[in-house]
Amino acid sequence: MFVAALWSLGIISACAALPASAARRCRPPRDPGPVRTLDQVAAATLAPEALAVAGGGGCGPGDGDPGPGGGGGGPAEPPNAPPTTHIALTPATPDGNNSWYRRAVKVDISATDNGTVDQTRCVFDPGPGAADNFDVMPDQACAPSTTVSADGEHAVSAASVDTQDLEEDPPVSAVFKIDQTPPELAASLSKDSDIAIGDDVTATPNATDATSGVASQRCDNVDTTRAGRNSVTCTATDNAGNVASASLTYVVVDVTPPTTTIALQPPSPNGDNGWYRSLSIAVNATDPDDPVAATQCKVLPANAPAPASYDDLTPSCPSSVADGDAMKYYAASVDSNGNKEKPVATDAFKLDSTPPMLDPKLSTSPLLLHQTGARVDPGASDATSGIAVTGCGSIDTSTAGDHTVTCSATDNAGNTATRLIHYTVEYQILGFFPPVPGSKFKTGQTVPVKIALADANGTRISDADGTALASACRVRVSVTPNILVPQCMTYDPVGDQFQFNWKVSGAGPAMLNAIVGYPSTNVTTQTTLAIAITDR
Repeated sequence: MFVAALWSLGIISACAALPASAARRCRPPRDPGPVRTLDQVAAATLAPEALAVAGGGGCGPGDGDPGPGGGGGGPAEPPNAPPTTHIALTPATPDGNNSWYRRAVKVDISATDNGTVDQTRCVFDPGPGAADNFDVMPDQACAPSTTVSADGEHAVSAASVDTQDLEEDPPVSAVFKIDQTPPELAASLSKDSDIAIGDDVTATPNATDATSGVASQRCDNVDTTRAGRNSVTCTATDNAGNVASASLTYVVVDVTPPTTTIALQPPSPNGDNGWYRSLSIAVNATDPDDPVAATQCKVLPANAPAPASYDDLTPSCPSSVADGDAMKYYAASVDSNGNKEKPVATDAFKLDSTPPMLDPKLSTSPLLLHQTGARVDPGASDATSGIAVTGCGSIDTSTAGDHTVTCSATDNAGNTATRLIHYTVEYQILGFFPPVPGSKFKTGQTVPVKIALADANGTRISDADGTALASACRVRVSVTPNILVPQCMTYDPVGDQFQFNWKVSGAGPAMLNAIVGYPSTNVTTQTTLAIAITDR
């Protein structure tokens, strides 16, 4: 108590002159002060100082050995063992590789003693000599628990003293190392631009680790088998077991254009003389590296200037084409990387899918009964491959009335056309017979109108034919305008002629008409005579 009072009054300045054992016992009463964190403790660099008592006088009762010029001390301190300090780490064992922690470490410091622990001192990551003994450690109470989170290798030393001033010596210590940070990657490619399909390119991780160091590092293979934007992954592991990965993006350029094929269906001409009579065209494009973006085509005569590249073609690729002689189909494609096919694909063909045209015409009109030498011109034409063969059947004039004949034509591609045409074989009208020619027609007068029918040679028809025609009212007479509607004529087998007795009506100029009709056709044969009708 006396020493403490002198210390507080500044009378005692040091105990350096006392023996070491007395100096430890003559230190002033400890003020443990506020509890500091381990980081504050580690920063403290206070060195213990030997204390000396200023002036004479010995230590007070119970202080031990007398100081210089002092009297005897109090009763001796009973013998006892110094305290035991304990350092516990949590986790108790490193959670990483090679004795490294990969997380923050909690440091718990405690002390035990037979009596009472007076103070525990500690120092973190001490410099040389800063943890040799209790006295050189910072004179402040050690925090019972501290968490260390900084990466690196760490050490902690601690020692305690009890109320009997028995100091622990040597101090206890623990070492541990922390690496919570993954390696850093600065991955690179052996070629980072103008990478073409098939190029040999490697990736290097270039890993670094500032704490535990790099244990292993690698990169995946760089894939250059396909064009486009790709990536490669690199990984690194440090000695603590932290793993980092990074991806490198690179672009593989395709410099190969697509390949376009033209398929004609059927594969070979299905007509005559190398001509197609029907044709379908399929265009297909492939590219092993990139998608085909577009295909363009064009159809031109073979003698036209050929397109040089994709840009000379048009966007459509028709599967069917127009007829033409000596034609060429051109096609080319571009891929998604912009590579355009050159030269363009081509295939040749000639197509005539259209049959010939027929426009038959009789060589003679009208065509009379028993007429000879008549024929039909088929009027065949073909605008593409041309006419190879054409012709018509024979003309039959053996009977009067409607007849048919077939004409046909084949072009050089083998297309065939036929056409059935109708023609009418007519009678020749003979007459008018007297008294009609030169007569004066007076109203109310009855005039016998007479005609005969004959063949091309002037031979009159048979009585059987004449009777049949009259019975069917095929031979008629009329007076126009609007004087006498068509009336059936009768047949006179004695005179081999047809007759109608007309009671004249009307007045003024008129036309006397004889009309012959034929079954199954609107064709008629007529003869007319201008007459004048007068009153009585």
